[in-house]
Amino acid sequence: MEFAGWYRDSALTVPWSFGDNVAGDMTLYAKWVSESRETGPTFKVSFDTGIAPALPDATGIAPGSRMVAPPALAMDGYRMTGWYRDEALSERWDFSVDRVTSDSTLYAGWARLYTVRYHFPAAAVFEDSWRVVTESHVSGEARALLDPGARDPYSFGGWYLMVGGVNRTPGDDASDDNHVGYPDGGLWSLSGDLDLYAYWEGTASLSYGDLGNGLSVRPSDKTATDVAIPEYYRGRPVTEIGIVAFSGYATLESIAIPPSVTTIGFAAFANCYALKSIAIPPGVTTIQGSAFYGCAALESVTLPQGIDTVGNDAFSFCTSLKSIILPSGLRTIGERAFNGCDALKTVTLPQGLEEIKSSAFLYCSAISEIYIPSSVKSIWPQAFANCTGMKKIGFAAQQTATGGLEIENAAFLDCSGIEEAVVLPSGLKKIGGGAFTGCVNIPSVFIPNTASKVETAFPNALTMTSPMTIYVEADPIPSGWDANWNYDNAYQLGSARPQ
Repeated sequence: MEFAGWYRDSALTVPWSFGDNVAGDMTLYAKWVSESRETGPTFKVSFDTGIAPALPDATGIAPGSRMVAPPALAMDGYRMTGWYRDEALSERWDFSVDRVTSDSTLYAGWARLYTVRYHFPAAAVFEDSWRVVTESHVSGEARALLDPGARDPYSFGGWYLMVGGVNRTPGDDASDDNHVGYPDGGLWSLSGDLDLYAYWEGTASLSYGDLGNGLSVRPSDKTATDVAIPEYYRGRPVTEIGIVAFSGYATLESIAIPPSVTTIGFAAFANCYALKSIAIPPGVTTIQGSAFYGCAALESVTLPQGIDTVGNDAFSFCTSLKSIILPSGLRTIGERAFNGCDALKTVTLPQGLEEIKSSAFLYCSAISEIYIPSSVKSIWPQAFANCTGMKKIGFAAQQTATGGLEIENAAFLDCSGIEEAVVLPSGLKKIGGGAFTGCVNIPSVFIPNTASKVETAFPNALTMTSPMTIYVEADPIPSGWDANWNYDNAYQLGSARPQ
C-alpha cells in the first residue's frame, strides 16, 4: 500500500493541508491506496554542489513532475544563491514551477560573502575609541547603509572609507577627488572586506588652516548661537582652535569641541559675551593666554586632565564664573588667569601644581578659602591680593616642592577677611615684603624654621583689628630675615608647630 495523505473525515473526502489553522482538538484520517506500477520511463537528477560531501541523486522522477528541493547547503564565507540548469549559472531552477523532462544535472550557485565593518562613536557623544558593527554582504547586493544614530549638535555627513572623510561611500554621488565610484543606489561591487567610518559635520560655516599634522579652525561668519566643530575635515584632524578664532563672537552661546583638539589658541573666545558654558575635551593640553578673557556670561568650565598650563588672562573678567576644579597634571596657573572673577567662590588647586603666578586670582572677592597643596613652590606677587572674602588659608604641613615654597611680595595683600590662624608649612623658604599686608584679622601666624628669608611681610602691627601673634620656630631669628620683618608685632621664638 502507498500512503496518499491525511483527511479531515473518515470517508476520506476532505483532504487536510498542514498549512490549515487548528481551531481545537481534531482527528485526521490516513488514506492508503494500492501501489501503482510504473507504466513509463522515469528520470534522474544529479546535484553538483561544488563542495563535499556530495548530495545523492534524485531518482525515479516521473516525466513532467516537479521534484522536492534538496536540503539547504552551507559553506563558510559564502551564501548559496540557488540551483541552476547550467554550469555557467545563467538559468535558475525553480522547484515550485519547473518540471523534470529528462535526466539532468543542477548546479549550486555560490556568492562570496564580504565583511563590512561600520566604525562610529555611540550616539550623541564623542569617545576615545570607535564602536564597530559588522555585517556580511554579497557583492552586487542592494543593502541600505547602517544608520549611525544622532550625535547632537553635529550632523551626520556620510560613511567614508577613511577616518574623517575624503573617500566617499557607496551611493554617494558628491564630487570628490578621491570618490571611490560605487554606483548610486547602494549596489556594491565589493571585491573584498570593507571598513566604513562615520563622518560628522560641524554646524556652522567654518574655515580651516593647515598646521602640517592637523588643521586649525575659525568661523567664516559670526552669526550663529550654537557651534559644533567637526573632528575631521577632508580626512585630516582638527587639532587647534586658532588665535582670536571666535574673539568678539557676540551671539555665541555654546560651543562643542571635538576630542581631536589639543590647543585652544590665544584669545580664541575672548569677549564672547553670551557664552554660558563650555566642556573642554580630554585631548586639550594647552589653553593659551586670554583664551576666554571677558566671557562675562560664562558660569561653568570643565578642564580635563592633561592640561599643563592655564595661560595668562585665560579667564580674566569671567564675572559669572562660580567654580572651577583644576585638574591633576596642571603645573602652572598663569598671570591674571582668573583676575576679576568676582563671582568665583570655589577653587580646588590640584596636587602637582607648582606655580601660581602674579595676580592669578586678583580681586576674586568671593573665594572663601583656599588650600595650597604641598607641590606648590612659588606663589607670585599679588597672586591672591584683594580676595577680601577669603576667611581661611590652608597649607600642607610639609612642603614637597624641590627647593621649598616661596611666597612673594603682596601675595595675600588686603585679604582682610582672613580670620583663622595661618600655619605656614615646613619647607617654606621665603616670605616676601607685604605678603600679608592688610590682613588685619589674622589672629596668629606660624613660621617654620626652614624659612631662610622673611622680608617686611607683617608691617601692619599698628593697624590690626586685634593683636597678631607670630610664632617663630627658629631661635634666634635667622640672619636672612629683614630687620623690620614685622615692625613691633608680638612674636615668640622657639615655638612649637601648632597641632
